[in-house]
Amino acid sequence: AQYATVPARHLARIPTGTADLSAGAWGRWAGLPLAGLTAYQALVDTAHLQSGQTVLVHAASGGVGSLACQLAVNLGAQVTAVTSDRGRTLVEALGTRHVVDRSTMDWQRFAGCFDVVLDTVGGDMTPRSLAMASPDGVVVALHPYAHDDLAQRDPRLRRMLVEPAHHVMELHIEQAARGRLSVQVGAGYPLSDLGDALLHVETNKTPGKTIIHIQGDKV
Repeated sequence: AQYATVPARHLARIPTGTADLSAGAWGRWAGLPLAGLTAYQALVDTAHLQSGQTVLVHAASGGVGSLACQLAVNLGAQVTAVTSDRGRTLVEALGTRHVVDRSTMDWQRFAGCFDVVLDTVGGDMTPRSLAMASPDGVVVALHPYAHDDLAQRDPRLRRMLVEPAHHVMELHIEQAARGRLSVQVGAGYPLSDLGDALLHVETNKTPGKTIIHIQGDKV
């Protein structure tokens, strides 16, 4: 279908007068809503992150992780980003003070260190995240139906499911227009190559957000 109806709260306008309507520019706007809402609702609505607090972000070079790093920096938090070696350059450019290679990370060194841990990975990373959170800290997990046993035993674990929020999308668009927030587009695929795009995401070939272009233009 060429057209669809959606609730108004699910939408937000890009800035009036936006001149660059290329596939790459559209990709940066298109990659903002879901990943941006996820990062915001995890850090602000769920963890109540404050200026001066310490936060650790897993998978920091991914779509959600890269936006979470920027939001945390904008809030005045001290950010530690966990990423792969190939994602280091991207994450450092986002203003994060500390970047750790996940393949060589000394987990014991960070035990009890963080006010907030954003667990974008799940699985075995969730109990590790709890070990790195301070006694009064918060671990926000983006997999809301996993680790029921941990959630019952440890109140620091908070699971979330992202919801539409028009006012947050407007805030992010304003920040993006002012250069304070940017989507790191790693790859773009036409809709006809959706299978290749999914494989690209699953194999984690490049840092950043993977974008689907309805008209078939690549980034």
